[in-house]
Amino acid sequence: MKRIHAIVHGTVQGVGFRYATKAEADRLGVTGWVRNVGSDRVEAEIQGDERQVDDMQDWLRHGP
Repeated sequence: MKRIHAIVHGTVQGVGFRYATKAEADRLGVTGWVRNVGSDRVEAEIQGDERQVDDMQDWLRHGP
């Protein structure tokens, strides 16, 4: 089991980023939460098997 805390900067509000993040998390089978922070950041905590969490972290780096 692995858990990460991530902050994503950039164009993340008004573009469905949280919705897309939830959909990708469901696809990968990880759990956690995601929320807006300010006008240009999203904060997330992701937990699951190491491989799936690593895949989710890579997805967060590149976005939908």
